[in-house]
Amino acid sequence: MPFLGKTPAQGFVNSVTKDDFTPNGTTTAFTLSKSPATVNELEVYVGNVRQEPTDAYSVSGTTLTMTEAPATGTNFYVMHIGGTTQSSTTLPGGSVVPGALSVSGTLTAASAGVTGALTAASAGVTGNTTVGGTLVNTGLITASAGVAVGGTGSANTLDDYEEGTWTPTFSSGVTAAVTTGKYTKVGNVVTIMLSAQYSSSTTATNQLILSLPFAVTNNATLRGALSIGMFLKATVVSSSKIIYAQLDPNAAEINFRYSNNGGSWSAVTPNDLGSNGEIQIGGSYLTDA
Repeated sequence: MPFLGKTPAQGFVNSVTKDDFTPNGTTTAFTLSKSPATVNELEVYVGNVRQEPTDAYSVSGTTLTMTEAPATGTNFYVMHIGGTTQSSTTLPGGSVVPGALSVSGTLTAASAGVTGALTAASAGVTGNTTVGGTLVNTGLITASAGVAVGGTGSANTLDDYEEGTWTPTFSSGVTAAVTTGKYTKVGNVVTIMLSAQYSSSTTATNQLILSLPFAVTNNATLRGALSIGMFLKATVVSSSKIIYAQLDPNAAEINFRYSNNGGSWSAVTPNDLGSNGEIQIGGSYLTDA
């Protein structure tokens, strides 16, 4: 937020400016080397005797006006005492730091006076921010445009990260008991773990499908791979058939297929399942989402 009056200096200040004047016995107005915020920020001495503010002198900008002209040859000087004792100022919420912010030491949210979530917008930093030391933040850092690591190109920029859960659902013909799934999405890579328990199945011959949290990429040659860790009570398992989880482009689902003794691949259907079975799957795949 903007300051009213003189903007306080940041850090510790211990510098006093002295103005010396040569009086001629008639002049009452004298030009100061800098403008004080108030008349009380000046110590005026005439003949080494300190004068009383407002009674003996007044100030406007850099002009010091004496009530009476100091006599010729009198030792006449002014001390600028404003801001001689000041500790570092803690910026309140909503303060604006225009331009680039450069920090050469260790910057922490506490030392910067930030008690809530720190974002570029809330901190008011409109330029580039350079931290030469260690940046420590105990709150939330929001990077809406992504985070560049090891470079500034698109290949070095992480623009999405998400952790969550979803409820895998079966296609028709299977009655689910308990289904749970967890995922982590880093950029365009989705890593999943799911457990799907079913209580019964029908003799339907439609494709057995389980839903995914994100659609699979449209890249037909590079989609990723999922591993089946468990497939209990399925008749195709008891028949020693090889089952795999197929990922189709642009579909948020897993299609199950099997092969018998190296023959052609066939779809796993609800008719191939028994009762009270369980499927556990893990792995990673690419998405365009």
